[in-house]
Amino acid sequence: MKKVIPVFIFLFSFGSVYAQSANTIFSAEQLRADLDTLHSWVLSSHPKLYSNADSVETEKKWRQVRSELKGSMSRSAFMKVLAPLLAQYNDGHTFVETDFESPELDVFKTNGGRFLSYEVTIQENEVWVKKDHDTVAQVKPGSRILSINSKPINEIITELYNAMSGDYKANRLASVSRLFGFLLWNQYGWSAPYSIQLKEPDGTVRSIKSAAVSVDDYLKNLFPSPLWKMDIFPEENLAVIECRSYSGNMERIREKLDSFFTIIKQRNIQHVALDLRRNGGGNSMIGTLFLSYLTQKPLLSVNSKSFRESKRLHALPADFWLKKQFDNALKTWKRDGEFLTTYFESDNPLQLTKPELFFNGDFYLLTSARTYSSAHMTAMQVKCSKLGVIIGQPTGEQIDLTGEILNSKLPHTNILVYIPTAMFTASCRWKEKMGVQPDHVVAFDSKHLTNAVDTEIAYLRQLIKTKN
Repeated sequence: MKKVIPVFIFLFSFGSVYAQSANTIFSAEQLRADLDTLHSWVLSSHPKLYSNADSVETEKKWRQVRSELKGSMSRSAFMKVLAPLLAQYNDGHTFVETDFESPELDVFKTNGGRFLSYEVTIQENEVWVKKDHDTVAQVKPGSRILSINSKPINEIITELYNAMSGDYKANRLASVSRLFGFLLWNQYGWSAPYSIQLKEPDGTVRSIKSAAVSVDDYLKNLFPSPLWKMDIFPEENLAVIECRSYSGNMERIREKLDSFFTIIKQRNIQHVALDLRRNGGGNSMIGTLFLSYLTQKPLLSVNSKSFRESKRLHALPADFWLKKQFDNALKTWKRDGEFLTTYFESDNPLQLTKPELFFNGDFYLLTSARTYSSAHMTAMQVKCSKLGVIIGQPTGEQIDLTGEILNSKLPHTNILVYIPTAMFTASCRWKEKMGVQPDHVVAFDSKHLTNAVDTEIAYLRQLIKTKN
């Protein structure tokens, strides 16, 4: 089995093993054929392709790339050609796969390749170190990277950003931040030792060599376990529950939440926060399950869903989940040209197995530009249903979002691409087109990195103290 991470929505899925090796080379004719196939898929099936992009400029880019495909190319090199073509639509659900079990990465691992070890956050074109996972930590948190391997950091960020799908700038930069070490190898083929020039928190500029970390250690840091955790802050009578992915068995998650809310009840905790700052989505019912501990009233998030009819949907196997939804839409939904639409009033909370664990205190939601897809939907439910106070930064997705993503392999290179087939309209809205807007926007503070302060948690704790 092959682990794949669609990096632009921060999830991983599984697919079949490649038929090609890392050394397979494709002719210009094959590459142009795959490019044309992808272009036709995007034009014929995306439900709102030009919502955040210009049709003239995007088509110009496709023509330019096709005219330049005159020589043979490897699969990985062709992926770098395709990624910016999909990224230009500013939709995080439209992307080329980035996977961690490719033949190219296997070769990199076998040859002892190592990734840069820093966890970073990117603010505009400035890259700040949050943590160094090197066994001999050389970089202080709060340091700012100025260059890597003599390449200015602003050039690096611009190139990585242009290949990264996402709904808007902050969301795309959040994805680059999360996968920074991997992307440096993927884009430039870099391995350790890395030549780093940085500016330390005290203003000192110095150059170092980074030993970096193995691929396996990097992936352990990228996909940490467990996905759920709870921290108690007795002074504020506060419990913060973090969920880093809406994945896993629903019953086990219910058991985990029951255990959390049992502790909350036993300690008579009056403030609960759900931390979705590092959650890129998954199964939206997990978010609904959590909110069921807070309310049994209907939850508002989206009021309509529309499929765009396409040959790709018609060609799906009859027993495939998306085909079943589409076939039902053909029979029962309202048609308007090539669109099929149904309307919703609300989402129903789930029944608690232990009703005594229902929480009646104050609720808070922590969000960031990495809060995406189904996690963004949870933020929509909280905002539209007025369930609590949202703290942090706007979520990473457009308010009227895309979804029901269909992945397909290009016929020659077998590159896996993802394109949404449906769009949703929000139940509530505000002047900003992008992101669920927090009630309290918390700005980045590099000093907090240096002093190991969680900026949003610190803000929340102070908010509770002020309220009390």
